Amino acid sequence: MARRPSTAIVSPFPSSPSGIHPPSKLSPRLSPLQAFRTPTSPWPPRSTSFPIPPRYSHAPNVEDPDELFAKLTVPEVKQVHQRLLTDADAKQEELRLMVGERYRDLLQASTSIISIAQSSRDVLSALEDVKASIPADIPQSARRPHSSEKDDSQLHILQSVAAHMKLLLDTPEHIWRLLEKKKYLHAGWLFLLARIIYQALMRDNTEDEDDWIAHGIVVPEQFPLVQRQWDTVAQLRAQITYKATLSLRDSNASLEDICSILLTLHLLESRPLVDVLAIFLTQRTRGLQTTLSRSPKSKPNGSSLLNGSAPPKSKKAIVREVREGLEGVLEVMASTVGLARDVFRDRGQEDPSLMSRVLSFIQSDVPVPDTSLPSELQMSTQHLLSTLPSASHFVLLPSTIRSYKPYVDLTSVMSALSPAQLGLRLGEWFSKAVAELRSVAEGWFTELRTLKEVWAVRSWFNDWLREKELEDREKQELVDVIDGVAHGQAVKIIRSALGDLQDDFQDELQNALVQLRDGTNEAVLESTPAKFLFQPLAPPPFDVGVGSTLISAFRKYESTVRRQVTSRTPLLHKIVSSLENRAKALQEDSEGKLSAKLREAYAPLAEGCCKAIISTISLNVDELNSGTDANVRSLAFLSRLTEALHASQFHSYLKCETAIGIDFHGGISALRDRAINQWQGFVIATVLADYQKTFWHARSHGDSSNQPSWSLMQALLSLSSYVHSIDAPSGFPTRSPNSSIAEMSLRRFTASLVDALASGREAWGKEQRGRQASSFDMKFLRRLLTLWTSDWDGLSDLDELIKQLEVGSLLNSIYDVGSAFTPILPQVSSVNSKVRPDEASVIEQHVLRTQILLAPLLPPVLPKPLTHPNKSSTKDTRTESLLLFGIPAVEQTAQPVMDLVKPGPRFGSLLVGSTTVAR
Repeated sequence: MARRPSTAIVSPFPSSPSGIHPPSKLSPRLSPLQAFRTPTSPWPPRSTSFPIPPRYSHAPNVEDPDELFAKLTVPEVKQVHQRLLTDADAKQEELRLMVGERYRDLLQASTSIISIAQSSRDVLSALEDVKASIPADIPQSARRPHSSEKDDSQLHILQSVAAHMKLLLDTPEHIWRLLEKKKYLHAGWLFLLARIIYQALMRDNTEDEDDWIAHGIVVPEQFPLVQRQWDTVAQLRAQITYKATLSLRDSNASLEDICSILLTLHLLESRPLVDVLAIFLTQRTRGLQTTLSRSPKSKPNGSSLLNGSAPPKSKKAIVREVREGLEGVLEVMASTVGLARDVFRDRGQEDPSLMSRVLSFIQSDVPVPDTSLPSELQMSTQHLLSTLPSASHFVLLPSTIRSYKPYVDLTSVMSALSPAQLGLRLGEWFSKAVAELRSVAEGWFTELRTLKEVWAVRSWFNDWLREKELEDREKQELVDVIDGVAHGQAVKIIRSALGDLQDDFQDELQNALVQLRDGTNEAVLESTPAKFLFQPLAPPPFDVGVGSTLISAFRKYESTVRRQVTSRTPLLHKIVSSLENRAKALQEDSEGKLSAKLREAYAPLAEGCCKAIISTISLNVDELNSGTDANVRSLAFLSRLTEALHASQFHSYLKCETAIGIDFHGGISALRDRAINQWQGFVIATVLADYQKTFWHARSHGDSSNQPSWSLMQALLSLSSYVHSIDAPSGFPTRSPNSSIAEMSLRRFTASLVDALASGREAWGKEQRGRQASSFDMKFLRRLLTLWTSDWDGLSDLDELIKQLEVGSLLNSIYDVGSAFTPILPQVSSVNSKVRPDEASVIEQHVLRTQILLAPLLPPVLPKPLTHPNKSSTKDTRTESLLLFGIPAVEQTAQPVMDLVKPGPRFGSLLVGSTTVAR
């Protein structure tokens, strides 16, 4: 028979009764395991078989290869073959997965099957033994009940036994359910009741009922399940005790829960109440240790940055964490002693402890509901059975079972706890807890960086303590711990702040001295405060808007102007402002937070800080022991620094409501005087040396003897420049009484010049013009000094020198002209230091002419009030505000320029003569 062409089967295969079925009906036959589903297998079962095209929906039966080859072409048969191979591989893989995933279940099932088979054989063997033991010739009448009463009694006995056994069999399930609900007293009571049930089942007779044996019921022999079940129930006693003991660590447990747990331990373990209290305190200690281990420093999960480090916490977050840590520990401590007193404290016959009332309620013959007791603690067997499932079955239990209550001897020491014992145990526990709190709180408080944070935690603690019902001794212990830890951390914060203040001051001061030594741009302003005073300032911008921005701009401008007026140069301001800001921040941080104890600790720290600042400046002054320009600039800067510190609010900020023993202003003033004295020594030596070098050079150019010499004026101008660098040039009337640097410098220069002239009289005596010039210089210096004061002791030495110079000048005149001037000799004895009126007028005019140039060396004078001249007046009064010592007189004659300067060779042919110009 020829095969059909492949084109003849384009349409789906026709169904035939010979057994050709679609693939959907073939899959169960191909793999019987396909319908099996394991717990871990995917559902529906996975299959990697290729789907059959729609044209093969009626393919022939694969079990008949001949039919396949008859109706399908070769490619189609190959496709069917490939599909079958794929299905076989998929089923094999699924079988492997099922065996791998359910291997343990298969092993356990095989073991269970073997055990069930063995049990079945044992049951069959037991049935054969029972059948063999029953005599076959028992009369039928013996098996038939004699009366209805006997039938009722037999039924009652069987029901009672069944109720006993049901309660015993259900006890494990009920106990586990009660443990999950944390009803430990119910679980313990049920265990004690199960023990009574077991004893009732296992004894030979009962008290109130007929003998079970008389009715043919021997429980130990006929129901060996009772013993096995009791063995299971007996193991639950340890579980109840363990879980009840662990639950004592919960600090959130209520009074009723704690009392029921302690009562469970007392009844179930027959422990004295003293031991029960010890267990409670021990578990609370472990719970407290767990709470203490939860450090506020612990980082929350998922709070790390990209580099793995935790983000910085805010101050509020740190305070909150420390407060929460303390609150957790303190709540555990307070709740522990509070619950122990509420449960065990006996206040007499009228107010017994909660534990005593509960035990009395349990032992009462007719329990009467007590409104003073919580409903959870009013426990009885009838109440317990009513809460169990199928409670109606337990009505068949005898009354002795349903009225069961654990026996407690209320008069025994095991059921009593004296107040002395309670107080002693709680005192010891609380003291240990306080010691552990102290060690941990010190670490927690180290996270607090400011006094405000410390006092925030301390204030919260005081509020928390007022709400707790603790004894005075316990409150005092907690106060001592928290105050001690807070005080220690506050002292550390203050010591750290003052240490940082000292370190920053030393660094800033060294940086400033280095810049002064190197002569940087900022050092130029430090050396010339006058230049800083007259430095132009940019006015505040007016386009910043209206409001706080404009106000802040004007305040900034105002502070800059104040700095210029007070000569707070950049380096000086940087150092002083750093001290002031840190001291002010410390004052604001500690404002109203310094207790008497903390004041006592703060005072020596602040005193040490002041001493360290003075010592730092003093060491730098001592190191500047040479007269170089850099050292002179540095000494001037240190002098101005001490003056700025004396006038600064730094010391008042640093006091912080305490009485510092050190006289900071006195010490800084003494240090300022020492720096100025050392500075003056170097400056006077430099100025005097320059004066001596230029004096003879100036005399060789023909200086006039009726005016200050050029050397003196150069020396005074140099001295004035030096005084400018150390003294505030912001207006003499605003100077403090201690601002006498110019006077002291002028005195020391004059005294040094007097000593120099006195020691060199022989050299000076060879030159008459030199003596005359020196005499006028001394008189000019004397006039400058008398502007300050006339009480200086050095004026007598100056007058003596002036007298010697004038006497020497007269003697030289006599020796030069011979005996013709013999009548002049009597005048020598009459020479004194008094300045002649004509000389005084000349000197006064020179003072008036040089008062602007020598202003730093002159005493402060209040300016005269301006007067408004008449319109007809031609007098100009505007210069009176600048010339404080008076207006100099106008010269009547002026020397021609050509008489002052020697004409050069090119002017030899010019007819230029001396002329007198009248003014």
